[in-house]
Amino acid sequence: MSTRWIVWIVLSSSYIVSFFHRIAPGVVADFLMSEFVVGAGAIAGLASVYFYVYMALQIPIGIAADVIGPRRVATIGSLLIGIGALVFAIAPAYNIAFLGRFLIGMGVATPFVCTMKAQAVWFRSNEFATMSGLLAVVGTLGTIIATTPLAAAVQAWGWRQPFMISAGASLLIAGLIWWFAADKPRETEGEPGAGVGFREALCTVRRLVPIVWGCGQTWLGFLVHFSLFGSYVAFVGLWGVPYLMQVYGWERIKAANAMLVVSILYTIGAFLVGALSDRWLQRRKPPMVFCSVISVVMWGLIIFWPGGPVPETLALIFLTTTCIAASANILSLTVVKESNPSEAAGLAIATANGGILGAGVIQSVTGYLMETRWDGAISEGVRLYSAGAFHHGFLVFLVANVVALVATILLRETHCRDYSAV
Repeated sequence: MSTRWIVWIVLSSSYIVSFFHRIAPGVVADFLMSEFVVGAGAIAGLASVYFYVYMALQIPIGIAADVIGPRRVATIGSLLIGIGALVFAIAPAYNIAFLGRFLIGMGVATPFVCTMKAQAVWFRSNEFATMSGLLAVVGTLGTIIATTPLAAAVQAWGWRQPFMISAGASLLIAGLIWWFAADKPRETEGEPGAGVGFREALCTVRRLVPIVWGCGQTWLGFLVHFSLFGSYVAFVGLWGVPYLMQVYGWERIKAANAMLVVSILYTIGAFLVGALSDRWLQRRKPPMVFCSVISVVMWGLIIFWPGGPVPETLALIFLTTTCIAASANILSLTVVKESNPSEAAGLAIATANGGILGAGVIQSVTGYLMETRWDGAISEGVRLYSAGAFHHGFLVFLVANVVALVATILLRETHCRDYSAV
């Protein structure tokens, strides 16, 4: 196996763990409620701190990857993930578990940026898009592990043991990255311009920030990412499993299986939307507008279905459809990249990718709204929420998707071409 593939594999392996921790809280939400004697609002805060820290560190991590190299940054990130997962797994109280999730959030801010940085160095420009698509598939592996396999492990061993195993995996990955990854091919080491000094990087950021942050397309893309992807992650990563268990009486593994299927379909949808936009339509807006409309309609049906909760089969169809439609989100990052000068592509994508904050916000507000409709029902230490309470919380999903629809309508069509700032 060539060196570049070894570098890519060890770096991207941390991305699997990143996605695992993004989705895992939904599978163990009821265990956490019972263990720490808290409700939906507190569990939402525990899950969402991941996204707040992730978003805050995106641009600093990007600069660090340029200045000191992806190998060191990714190693530190994997160590933080491992330490955070261990703290979370042994936490005797909610505050300690929160600290663990905070450390995990710091660590998971590194895999995507560092792997993309390594791709740019180790792979040819005409291979970059293919490798980016492969990275998305790798991330989905983490989602898969965090659904049915995690549900089965939790039922067999309890919720703490799987997170201890994930901590060990992250520490192992940190060692592999340190020993087998490299910042650049040996033949380029020491060449002029091969590295970027801190002062030069800082000057570049100061020059490009006003361009990127002064572009309306950047913030519209941020809103689409915030709303569409945020809704998808908030549902699959936290509220999907509890909703199916408490409203429809599903077993944990059955509910996790549903989230597994939804995650796979989301990945397929992202690939198809991208191909449709690139190869046939040569446009970005139509798929985004269409998918946003579908999402608004689906959430509206789920929340306002007359006479109570949606019949089980229809609910599964509606929820699956809205999650697949959320895959049009990938075009928002593309539009932002195409709307800014090529030299600012990294900063532009990092800024728009900060829209992952939406997952944390949507999770938190949903939990708060559910608490306002909780009727006091408890079973084995777990708070039980009625369909009405869930649907009251899901109003946030509806509002978010309306925001996504408005933002996609306001976006300027790029026709799959790069725009240069003059």
